[in-house]
Amino acid sequence: MGADCPSCDNQYVPSVDNAWLALSLLVIKEYAQAEGWPEVTEEAGRILSRMDFRIWLEPVTHLFSHGGKWNDVASQWEQYDPDSGTMTRAPDWDYYSNEGRVINFVARALGQISDQEFADSLTALVQNPATYDRGTPDPSDDITVEKVNWDGSYFTYLAPALFIHERNTPYGQDTLDRATEAQIAYAEDNSYTSWGISDCFAPSGDYVERGAPPCANCDPDDGLITPHASALALNTSYETDVLPNLQELSDCPGAYSDDYGFKDSVYWGCSDVADRFVTLDQAWIFLSLVNHEKGTIWKYLYRDLGVVTAHKEMYPIEDDSDSDGFIDSLEFYIGTDPLDDCPDDPSDDAWPLDVNMDNMVTVVGDALNFRGRIGATPGSPEWLQRLDFNMDGMLTVVGDALLYRGMIGETCT
Repeated sequence: MGADCPSCDNQYVPSVDNAWLALSLLVIKEYAQAEGWPEVTEEAGRILSRMDFRIWLEPVTHLFSHGGKWNDVASQWEQYDPDSGTMTRAPDWDYYSNEGRVINFVARALGQISDQEFADSLTALVQNPATYDRGTPDPSDDITVEKVNWDGSYFTYLAPALFIHERNTPYGQDTLDRATEAQIAYAEDNSYTSWGISDCFAPSGDYVERGAPPCANCDPDDGLITPHASALALNTSYETDVLPNLQELSDCPGAYSDDYGFKDSVYWGCSDVADRFVTLDQAWIFLSLVNHEKGTIWKYLYRDLGVVTAHKEMYPIEDDSDSDGFIDSLEFYIGTDPLDDCPDDPSDDAWPLDVNMDNMVTVVGDALNFRGRIGATPGSPEWLQRLDFNMDGMLTVVGDALLYRGMIGETCT
């Protein structure tokens, strides 16, 4: 920024990058707490307490600014415009299907905006459907994305879902899955041998914007594929399509290194490969793999009560992946496995009601864990998050303990 704009003094303050940082700190804080590292927990919390996302919130439009350099006189965030050579008002994050939705989520998770402000900030985002017409006589071949993004870049759909558990929400099914289906279909319709169209570093060395339909205003497409984009699809219903696609890309000469992973882009058919490895894009691949295999990021992030609150308000309807009667976000919050409905061994915490993991709901082994804990809240010695079944931050008879009514003696296999 300083090289392009000497007057900017390197004081560019981006909202979305701060949101990624805040989400990462929340994961670190909860992981450190679970592992008994109080110094790390305290330090992560200290940094989070100094972050204020309200500084980017426009009170009239309810949109968050991209950020930039603050102009006290104009009372606005500004960015350098190379065409005019001047500082101009920074744009806002105005589409729901964009990485910017992590800012809304974090601001609410940290309790910096009210439930009404959060709802207003989401409603203010553009949420229009769009259809990819495959050009066949059969309209059932067409693919409609419920909340289309601006430029067709696949990353902007799926990157937030590495932290926000969106897969089994209506948004995940009607937007993220459909956008993935459209990416794969578009590649097939253009005879590409691989898919994953998104912004990346091209073989020319330039950072380029690339997109595929449907979209509001598609970026160009010239067959340039970036491996990190398709890796993000591991957390969609098209997960089985990912590894064959990455294998196809890795077979291109020079596209993959055992030491450093994937180069940032490959032209389909292996006609050209980017020279550079990009650490950030490798991180998206790594996080996609970790979440796909173990749900690690969600497992710890969703132990934070503020995160759970934001999630419930953002996605009040959610699936129960293992059909055990408990939604996925609750299972992340209390620490059970959302993909397994019954313990496989005495250390496999899978069924929320089976606290002692013996495959049976009992008074002594399970329900009596509430003894002496009613009224407990986070921070008190009696608090046990594992029992907070309604995710409200307090152990109560009505909200939590009464879930055992009629369940004593039930078993799972």
